[in-house]
Amino acid sequence: MKVWLEAWLSEYGKAWCSMKIEKVNDNQIRCTLTREDLAERQIKLSELAYGTEKAKLLFRDMMQQAAYEFGFEADDIPLMIEAIPLSQDTIILVITKVEYPEELDTRFSRFSDPDPEDVYEEAMAGGGAAPAPEGADDILGLFRRIQEERRKAADAQGSKDSFVSEENDKKNDNTGESGRLFGFSGIDMSNPFYDTLKNSVQTALEAQGDRLMVRDPASDADLQNEQIRELINEGVQAVFLCPVDWEKITPALEALKEADIPVINLDTEVKETSLVSAFVGSDNENAGYVCGQDLLVQKPDGGKIVIVENPGVNSVNERITGFEEAITNSGFEVVKRIEALGDSSNVKDEMTQVLSENSEIDAVMCGSDPMAEQVMAAITEAQRTNICVYSVDGSPATKTALVNGTGGMTGIGAQSPINMGKTAVKVATALLADKDYEKDNYEETFFINRDNVEMYGTDGWQ
Repeated sequence: MKVWLEAWLSEYGKAWCSMKIEKVNDNQIRCTLTREDLAERQIKLSELAYGTEKAKLLFRDMMQQAAYEFGFEADDIPLMIEAIPLSQDTIILVITKVEYPEELDTRFSRFSDPDPEDVYEEAMAGGGAAPAPEGADDILGLFRRIQEERRKAADAQGSKDSFVSEENDKKNDNTGESGRLFGFSGIDMSNPFYDTLKNSVQTALEAQGDRLMVRDPASDADLQNEQIRELINEGVQAVFLCPVDWEKITPALEALKEADIPVINLDTEVKETSLVSAFVGSDNENAGYVCGQDLLVQKPDGGKIVIVENPGVNSVNERITGFEEAITNSGFEVVKRIEALGDSSNVKDEMTQVLSENSEIDAVMCGSDPMAEQVMAAITEAQRTNICVYSVDGSPATKTALVNGTGGMTGIGAQSPINMGKTAVKVATALLADKDYEKDNYEETFFINRDNVEMYGTDGWQ
C-alpha cells in the first residue's frame, strides 16, 4: 500500500498534498479545504453536496492521503462526516470512524449491502450522516439525498417536538440512563432559523446522552415567561434561550437565577446580561455592515431606503446599526422605518403601502429573512424591479430568491445556526462540569450574493 502511494504521489502529489489534513485521534481526521484547493481541481464548494465525480475523487484522495500520512484506514468501517464552513473561502470536513455503530441507536449502520432506503431513513431518523457504501467512495454523492431527507423530516418536526416534550414530561430525573435534561425556548419555532438552531442543539445533546425539552412561545413574550417557569418545574439543569423580547424576559431570568439554573443566551442578547451564564450568537453588527458595504457598490450615488426592524429584538437592532454605520454620509435617506411584528406578518402590507406612496425607493434593509420574504412579496406584486433588498440570516428560501433574482433580493448577511447550536452545547457542558468556558461567543458572519451563493447551496443552512 505504502509503495503504491509513493508512486502515486510522484505523479499526482502536487494537487493532492495541497489539502491540509490533520489527525485528531486514531478514529478521527480533519481536512481543511480552501477555495484554492478546490480551484486546483476545478470543483465548486457546492459540488461537495451534489456528489459529482470530481467531488468523489477528492474524497478518495483525502482518504488515501490520511492512510499514507497517519495510517488512517477506514476499509469496512462506517464513517461520520461533518462539514463545517469557516468562511466564504474555507470549509472543514471532520471524518470520524464509527467502530461500534450498534451503540449509537439507528444513527449509523455497518458497511454491508443493506437496502439503501433503509439506511438513509435510519440515518435521518437519528439526525446523523449515512454510512457510505463501497468503502466510503460515494458518501459525498449521497449528501444531497441526505439533505432532501432532512427537509422531509423538518416538515414533521412539529409533531416530533410535541412527542419529545411529552416523553420528557414523563421523565423528571436528570441523571442516570436518561441523561441530563435541558430546556430550549426559541422565539418562534415556525421560523426555520430557530428550528435549525434547536435541531443543532438537540443533535449535539443527544450525541452525549442528554435530552432536550422544547417550548415554543410563538413570538409571545408573556407566553415565553410562562413556559420558562414550566421548564423550571420540570427540573431542567440548564436552559438555552432566545428571548422574544430582550427586556420582557427579565422576570423569567430572575426565576431561573433563583432556581440556580444556568442560562445560555442564544442569538438575541437579553437586556439584563448579568442574569445569564453565557451568550452564544453571531456578529450581528458585521452581518448588517457587509450589507451596507454592498449597497454602496450597487448604488454609489446614494438614494432612498426603507428599513424593516424590530426594536424588541436586540440582534435585529445590532444588524440595523451595522448597516446604518456602513452607509453613513453616503447620500442615503431613510424614508420609512417599518416595525415588524413578531411573525413579520404585517410587513408585506406596510411595504405595499410604502411602494404606493414612493416611486423612488432604491433599497430595503431587512433585519431578518422572514421580514425579507414579506418585502420581496410586496415588491414582486408591485413589479418594482429596480430595488435592492438585503437581509440577515441566510435561510434556504432567501438564498433561492438570491439565485432567481426574486423580489429584488441582492445580498445576505449570513450566519450559521448550526455552528451556534454546537458551540452552545459545548459551553453548557463545560459550565455544568465546572470547567472553563467563554462567556461571550460570537460566530462569524459573512456576505452572500449571486457571485458566491453556489458555494453554500440553497437546500440548507450554511
